[in-house]
Amino acid sequence: MIALQSMKYYFMIALFITAVSVQAQTPEAKLQEALKLLREQITPLQQSAKEYSQAKDTISLRRILPELYKLDQRTDSLENDFIRNNPDSDMSLQLLYRKRNSISTRSLEQFYNNFSERLKSSDHGQQLAGKIKAGNATQLNMPAMDFTLNNLDGKPVSLASFKGKYVLIDFWASWCVPCRKESPFLKAAYAKFRSRDFLILGISVDIDEDAWKAAVAQDQLNWPQLREEKGMKGRTATMYGVSAMPSNFLIDPQGQIIAKDLRGPLLEEKLRKLLK
Repeated sequence: MIALQSMKYYFMIALFITAVSVQAQTPEAKLQEALKLLREQITPLQQSAKEYSQAKDTISLRRILPELYKLDQRTDSLENDFIRNNPDSDMSLQLLYRKRNSISTRSLEQFYNNFSERLKSSDHGQQLAGKIKAGNATQLNMPAMDFTLNNLDGKPVSLASFKGKYVLIDFWASWCVPCRKESPFLKAAYAKFRSRDFLILGISVDIDEDAWKAAVAQDQLNWPQLREEKGMKGRTATMYGVSAMPSNFLIDPQGQIIAKDLRGPLLEEKLRKLLK
C-alpha cells in the first residue's frame, strides 16, 4: 500500500513538472515545435511532388497538391500570428525578413509598424524599412525615380533621357541564371517593338565589370546597358527595392510605372496591347 501511494505521489509530481514545463515554454520554443511538426508532414509531400513531377504523373501530383497547399498555409498563418503577437522578438524579425520578398508592401509595412523600436533600429529592421520605402515608391502609376549610371563605354546615362518612350528597366546580372534565361524573350520583344518607341534599359548589378561585359557580348544584348557598381546594395537597386532577380519595371512615355516583373511571354503580350 505504501509503495502504491509512493507511485501515485511520484506520478503526480511528474505530471506537475510536465505541466510547468509546458507553461514555461517560450513563444519561440512553442512556434519552433509547431513548425517542426508541420515540416515533418510537408517534407515527404514535397519529395513525392518532385518525383511525380519528374515522372510527369499529373494525376498523382494533383492529388497531393491541395494537402501540401493547406500545410503551407498553416505554416504561414502560424508565423504571421507569431510576428503579430511578439513585436519585440528577434524571431519575429527573422521571420519577417525571410518573408520580405514574398508578401505585399502593405503587409510588410503593417508587420513592421508593430515592431518595437529595438527591432526597427537593427540592421535587418533598417533594411526592411528601406524595402518598404522602395515598395511604396514603385507602386503602379507612381512616377519612376530618375537615376544616372555608366554605360559600357563608361559614359553616364540617365533614365530621364528616354522620356517619351516605353522603357523596360531590367535589373539583371551575369551570374543570375534566371536572368540569362530571360534574354531570348527580351530580345524577341525588343526586335518587334523597338521601332514603336519601346526601349529596354539593362541595369546590371555585377560587381565584376569584366563579367558584365562578357555576358552582354555573349547574350548579344543590343540595347543600352548600364551597371550598378555597388551591386544590389547600390543606390539605384536600393531605390527600386531590388532584392531578387530578375526584376523589371515598365515605364510609360510620361515616366510612370505601369507594370512590374513581366517575364517570359508576358512582356510581349503587354507591349502588344499598348502598341497596337
